Amino acid sequence: MSIKHISIVSASILASRVLGLLRDILFFAYLGTSLWASAFLFAFTLPNLFRRLFGEGAMTSALIPLFTESIEHGGRPHAFLFLNKVLSRVLCLLVAMFLLIALLLSGLWLSQTLPERWSLGSSLGILLMPYMIFICLAALIAAILNVLESFGTASISAIWLNISMIAALVLGRYMFPGNLRAMILLLSAGVLIGGVLQLFFPAKRLRREGWSFQFDLSGHERLGEWMRLLLPGLFGAAIFQINILISRLIAFSIDDSTVSILYLANRLVELPLGMFAIAITTVIFPKMSTYIARGDFQSTGAAFNQGIRLILAINLPAAIGLMILSEPILTLFFEWGRFGVKDVNATLPVLQVFACALPLYALATLFTRGFHTMKDMKTPVQIAGVVLVLNAGFSLALMRPYGAVGLALANVFSSLFHVGALAFLLRRRHLIFRLNDLKKDLLAVLGASAFMTLVLIFGKSCVRLLALENKQAALMQVAVLIPLAIGLYLVALYKFKFKEVSHTHPLSTI
Repeated sequence: MSIKHISIVSASILASRVLGLLRDILFFAYLGTSLWASAFLFAFTLPNLFRRLFGEGAMTSALIPLFTESIEHGGRPHAFLFLNKVLSRVLCLLVAMFLLIALLLSGLWLSQTLPERWSLGSSLGILLMPYMIFICLAALIAAILNVLESFGTASISAIWLNISMIAALVLGRYMFPGNLRAMILLLSAGVLIGGVLQLFFPAKRLRREGWSFQFDLSGHERLGEWMRLLLPGLFGAAIFQINILISRLIAFSIDDSTVSILYLANRLVELPLGMFAIAITTVIFPKMSTYIARGDFQSTGAAFNQGIRLILAINLPAAIGLMILSEPILTLFFEWGRFGVKDVNATLPVLQVFACALPLYALATLFTRGFHTMKDMKTPVQIAGVVLVLNAGFSLALMRPYGAVGLALANVFSSLFHVGALAFLLRRRHLIFRLNDLKKDLLAVLGASAFMTLVLIFGKSCVRLLALENKQAALMQVAVLIPLAIGLYLVALYKFKFKEVSHTHPLSTI
């Protein structure tokens, strides 16, 4: 697995996430946790659910191994012919889904018995649903670029969405000051424009690799296998997305602000998750699929173990840092305009709970890809079904006594089961994933993380002694403590002889 490729993807995602952070800062500063803000976030959830379901979920997982085999056995022209047949079918499915969902949302929009937030959310949902078509096709094309080891264009695609939304927010702020409805409508237009750009640039890059799209619904020998892999994977991804939707619906039913609070806390957790865990998985999945197509099971298992090491080495300290520095991060970046101290205090415990699950989310993503590499789509589906029931049960039990914090706790508890079940069955059913040679490096990560924790706690105490204003103290902790903690953590990893830091690992050149 190439560290260079992981670095490219991580840097691209970092740029995208920084812009996404700016987008969220402007969003909450201009709109706060108002009814219009929560309605937009609820509506924006819908196309993103289908993006993860179709574009980044089952369809991608089913396509990559087959596309890789097509290249290995028939060359690029044969593989691109197969790709066009898949894209043509996906396009027809997405258009049909858009029409069906728009019809269902129209019923909610016209209903006179539901609270206003449901009417607003459904009307905005109809407006934003075309984004689903653009982003799902873009995600499939980006996955093919990853197989071809062209990672840069695919990984920066979200930048275009963030730029478009930021431009819409700034423009709306100055064109329609105080008019939340007009600002939200302009922001929705920004989402659609961003979706078009997200599709255009990866498609343009893939054309340079020799691909040319032709609408083609004729048959192909691999389509049957693609459908066989797709259906259980689609069902599993649907369970996962239904899980998210249930949490959002429960949050939406509590009050007007809970959805916004959960969204913000989750976005901050996704920053390190996307930068590193998703970057590692993005590189390792097509690489493992290539090894499997060649029959090189030893390299497959070795690359998988390296992925585990890197994920834990990055996401465990990131989770600890986010928990300890959650208050200064929220204060520095989000306590502006309509988002005040009260909103920071409401979001703080939710963010701290979500941060606990950061390593769990990362490992679950990698373990699931391990099953997909072996074309085992059913096992993750079975586990996801149990996780759905657990999360719904925990959410209903904890929402009343603990509100938004209860929903976050439910997510953590169900994620613990998710990771444990995936790890146990992956090792049991697919022997190439033995999880060997990890003990020493895991101990190094735990030791370095413990040292970093002491550094952060001591540093926060020192900043308090300076008696600075809230914003100044938050700036000091974020700007000084975070770089200091990262540097000392890397030194500690080196001293503990963590493999990827203490010396060049053989797989880094693969």
